[in-house]
Amino acid sequence: MIGTENIGPASPSRIRQSLVPSLVLLLTVLIDQVSKGLVSGMFHEGESIPIGGSLVKLTYIHNPRGAFGLPLGGNIVFVIVSLLAMIFIAYLLWSLPAACAWSRLALSLILGGAMGNLIDRFRCGEVVDFIDIGVGQTRWPIFNVADIGVTVGAVLLCYAMFLKKESWHGETLKEGCSGTREKEAT
Repeated sequence: MIGTENIGPASPSRIRQSLVPSLVLLLTVLIDQVSKGLVSGMFHEGESIPIGGSLVKLTYIHNPRGAFGLPLGGNIVFVIVSLLAMIFIAYLLWSLPAACAWSRLALSLILGGAMGNLIDRFRCGEVVDFIDIGVGQTRWPIFNVADIGVTVGAVLLCYAMFLKKESWHGETLKEGCSGTREKEAT
């Protein structure tokens, strides 16, 4: 089981270990929601202004679909899947030992991004997107700060697991998330 020895009463050291991931999560949600509020208050839906020539634009839209505008079901499907994923990610985040610093940072970003978009779905039934990148008419799907958190978190998670070789199984590897692949002496 992944780090179940860490579940229990919150000791002062456990609280300190959770401080950075908690701050990253809260900052991700806060920056996401403030940026969406600013764009919503300053723009009319569909309005677009260039801030980096045609490469970067602020384009205010409401996205009723999933990531990158994919049609994956109705709003209730997104809410249920998001809630289940967030519960699982929160469990992982709380369960991982402090030595899994990269994994914990990654999961904090992913959870913060998921929370930011879920807040939108509860608040207005859609997600506010506004970052528009591309060249001329060739554009990436419009996204937001929460999407950046999820994407950067996913990349960091891959980095942690494949390049840093963080293992979440302390009972099978020497220190769990120490970055070593030495087996424990039996």
